[in-house]
Amino acid sequence: MTFTLGPRATSAGYRLAAFDQIGSTNAEALLSARAGERGPIWFVTTEQTAGRGRRHRPWIAPRGNLASSILEVLSVQPGVAATLGFAAGLALESALAKLSVEAVLRSPESDDLKFSLKWPNDLLAGRQKLAGILLEAEAVFGTMAVALPRFAGSGSIGRPASGRRSPSAPAASRSKGRLTRSTNRGA
Repeated sequence: MTFTLGPRATSAGYRLAAFDQIGSTNAEALLSARAGERGPIWFVTTEQTAGRGRRHRPWIAPRGNLASSILEVLSVQPGVAATLGFAAGLALESALAKLSVEAVLRSPESDDLKFSLKWPNDLLAGRQKLAGILLEAEAVFGTMAVALPRFAGSGSIGRPASGRRSPSAPAASRSKGRLTRSTNRGA
């Protein structure tokens, strides 16, 4: 799969680092920040083999999924940085609701494609997990380096490294397939 940035992202100064396979887009983003990278830059892959979930639990995203992180280096206090995960969740939920043509076409009474946030870091489509958000930040050269991953999948979006399916990981379903097609449109 070839990744490219859209014209709005490019004109806003974003760059792209794409990988066929990587351990963790978040780890790569923070490693780059420690080496002097200031961003903004997207780190993307279709297969993540050593990602982390909440509480540092191992999490993998099998081939065919999207695992991505945005590296931003900001001059903010740690208390402000701690709120960015909430803001990212709300922004992702709002963006998907606007981009999902199928969700707009469905009647307002349908819960199949309603997007919602599940505390603390999951975005749901109906009752199925569509994305997970794990914000990591650390002080780098007197500023705050923030890696904000976004995961969205075309099949199973990921699973614990033990190979067992997470209770919140989506089962394959007809509505999930339709959702994937509608949300994978140009970003």
